[in-house]
Amino acid sequence: MRTISFDLEKSDTSGKHKFMSRLRNELIKYDYKEVSPEEESDIHLYTRKYSKNAKYNIYRIDGICVNESLNDDKKDCKSLNLNISDKIYCSSGVVFQNIFCKKAVDKIIKETYSNYTCIVNGADPEEFNVDPLKRDNPYFMALCKWRPHKRLKEIVEGFLRSDIKDTDLLIYGDADYIIDHPRVVYMGWKKQNELSAAINGSIATVHLAWLDWCPNSVVESVVAGKQVIYTNSGGTKYIVKDRGHIINDSSWKYEFHDLYNPPSIDMDEVANAYIKAKNEPIKNFKSDDLYISTVALQYYNFFEKIIESNNKDEKQRQDKTVIRLLDRKWKTKENKIKKDILDIKDKIKNLKGHSDEKNKLLTDLKKLKRNIINKKLEYNIQRNRLRTKE
Repeated sequence: MRTISFDLEKSDTSGKHKFMSRLRNELIKYDYKEVSPEEESDIHLYTRKYSKNAKYNIYRIDGICVNESLNDDKKDCKSLNLNISDKIYCSSGVVFQNIFCKKAVDKIIKETYSNYTCIVNGADPEEFNVDPLKRDNPYFMALCKWRPHKRLKEIVEGFLRSDIKDTDLLIYGDADYIIDHPRVVYMGWKKQNELSAAINGSIATVHLAWLDWCPNSVVESVVAGKQVIYTNSGGTKYIVKDRGHIINDSSWKYEFHDLYNPPSIDMDEVANAYIKAKNEPIKNFKSDDLYISTVALQYYNFFEKIIESNNKDEKQRQDKTVIRLLDRKWKTKENKIKKDILDIKDKIKNLKGHSDEKNKLLTDLKKLKRNIINKKLEYNIQRNRLRTKE
């Protein structure tokens, strides 16, 4: 029996949490025992936090940062992508959610890796073996974590432009676009069993996002046997394929841009997709490629490939990983201290004459300068010790 740990707790609070919960439940069938990340394990599958206790860390990349407008003290694209680059470097294997995700990493992150695979997300068809939601009118539905690039406004406007009689649009989640209209119904957040019932009862689900990686709501819709109205940008097309109605979107050049200001789409095309989905529905298609059992088998085979290869260079790679993480930690610490030094110098420069405040700042400046020397010495000692072990 092999052991496996995960960095995400069991939860249905987000798409990635739901998927990882489904996956861990399925992997148990392959004689994998789940342990805590604090315990030793054969495999650690993670999206955020690397484990020092695992023989093999497998990094599942949950998208990268391409939003150039994301730039504040807590988050910015450069630091977020550097973190992703480190994780790729530190891992024994990398799982991309589809070929779109891999291309984006190759062109923007540009980190080298050897062992990788592309595996889309999956869902359990049994989750949708429930009675459909019953309403007076037939309905379309849209569900996700709403942000501007998810294009809720276009979903609503396209529906209203279609002018389909006696049909509603149900919107699940915390909507970022609200309109007062009798046929547009805001449902808020619901538990998975309620969402499953709503998907089951829908004409189709609608996902017009710009550059989505591998949306779980779309996976769930296809597994439930429901057609999807979707845009052909990002990774959504690798999920839906011919099981929905496609809306042409702009092509992305794998560059940083204002993600929350997506390009416009043809609203007549959106309206016509609603009409076609209602009058010419796509039914009775196969979706077993997205079953969690199919997806889990692909993960299992990838894990076994990594373990069985038992590369002799693995120990050396792990040692280099520790050094790289140490380097990155020091660089972050050094940059912070340097910034603090510059801030104090600016404050001193703006003070006139001598004052208690200025004397205090000068004392703080001396402490910071001594601190950066001492911290660098500690860093060099640690690094030399690690290099000696190589």
